[in-house]
Amino acid sequence: MLTSTFSHKELAHFAFNNIALISFGTAIASTMGPEQFTAFYLTAGVFSSFASQAFARVFPTILIPSLGASGAIYGVVGATMLLYPNAPLAIIFIPFV
Repeated sequence: MLTSTFSHKELAHFAFNNIALISFGTAIASTMGPEQFTAFYLTAGVFSSFASQAFARVFPTILIPSLGASGAIYGVVGATMLLYPNAPLAIIFIPFV
């Protein structure tokens, strides 16, 4: 489950996860410190992989690929929401053709 924290489906997945990690991770890493941020990121990735596997066991007819990198990013975004609830957020929508 730990290695899935670094798995990406395609190059665009990798690029968007890195953009999100840079956008949200820098503030969290400066608040937590590098060691705690690394531990938090890996823990979020492992727990998201575990949750995805548990979901697949409960609902076996739904086939969803399991990659923990996005789950770790969602953990970082969640930590940002908790630690900086009044921070402004700008979202850019990039349409896929």
